[in-house]
Amino acid sequence: MIAYDDGTTLRVLGVQTIRLTGRVVEGRGKGQSAQRTVPSLADGLPTECLSTGLRGSSGQAQLEVRP
Repeated sequence: MIAYDDGTTLRVLGVQTIRLTGRVVEGRGKGQSAQRTVPSLADGLPTECLSTGLRGSSGQAQLEVRP
């Protein structure tokens, strides 16, 4: 299990990238740092979340666990 304690979001040219950082708190790699990066292509405008909400996105996540 990983506990994330920090996150950032960046949107450039329609690609939104979310990066979470934390530590492995249980199981294999316990105590090691972890970083999860999730790039996604938003299906709408960046301002949609202010009114109707985001309808969806697509992308793959990458998880790195480092000593």
